[in-house]
Amino acid sequence: MTRPGAEPVATVLDTDGGIDDCMALWWGLEARSIDVVTVTTVFGNVSLDQATRNVAKVLHHADRLDIPVACGAAHGLGPAPIEAPAHHIHGEDGLGRAGPADVDHTPLDITAAAEIARLVASRPGELTLVAVGPLTNIALVLRAHPEIAQDVRALTVMGGVARPPGNVTPIAEFNVACDPTAAAEVVAAPWREPPLLVPLDVTYVATLGATELALLEERRTPAAAFLAAPIAHYRARASRQSRDGGCPAHDLLALMTVAHPELVTASLLPLTVDTGASSAWGATVVDLRTAIPDAGTPRWRVALDVDVDAFRARARALFGA
Repeated sequence: MTRPGAEPVATVLDTDGGIDDCMALWWGLEARSIDVVTVTTVFGNVSLDQATRNVAKVLHHADRLDIPVACGAAHGLGPAPIEAPAHHIHGEDGLGRAGPADVDHTPLDITAAAEIARLVASRPGELTLVAVGPLTNIALVLRAHPEIAQDVRALTVMGGVARPPGNVTPIAEFNVACDPTAAAEVVAAPWREPPLLVPLDVTYVATLGATELALLEERRTPAAAFLAAPIAHYRARASRQSRDGGCPAHDLLALMTVAHPELVTASLLPLTVDTGASSAWGATVVDLRTAIPDAGTPRWRVALDVDVDAFRARARALFGA
């Protein structure tokens, strides 16, 4: 748990601007345990331009226009088994056609990859990267500055699935399947500490339940007022695979684990990404056979269990509980 008086975790959030992304960003802006240093945007749930506009809307309505935004990749680094965007889930505007109007907010005159590299170089060992969209921006940073893997404090990724099914193919998850090439490069990088993967295995369990959704509809906080209508749209389309029919909040859980790692139980496991044009294309291959000797495969901490009650309590706080 976060210690009383502990310094907030300096965080760069890399997002593709969908509804659960906006939930995560709102929580990060409100949480005392997180310091959102910069937001970077990437294609995925919506186009790069729309993702950037959605981030600007959140920052505007949260009165946090002091936080800079850098635009990143508009497409993947290689072929992919699926096509972005995910309009069928998030709507053409990424907010279920229920979000507020666009606002004026000028992004930085620097790419997301360049901005991440600059920030990490200026604060080695201090910054946590949280990627909740396709991993293209992170891969581009690594291609230009491989040393970044040793200079970040930590990396948390929302993506993949350890135990299928996936949510876009029988065994692949959306963020990874949008750019398997990038995901494979990020997984294989020599990170300072094993990164944390927050897969569908836990995000389809830690959902917003009836209590959280009822509280959300009361619109007690600016976050709830902003998110209520988009989440209603999202819930109707994204809840089919959740364990209890609750509304998934994939990216919200991923960001919460940065300040509250006790929310998930993670195992250090071999991890690879299938980049071939096969039925497994875009899948995260997690070797759950923990007794198998290490053959040089990258090992990540993979979240396999989650404290649903604790997650929901923190979500309720965002909505005014």
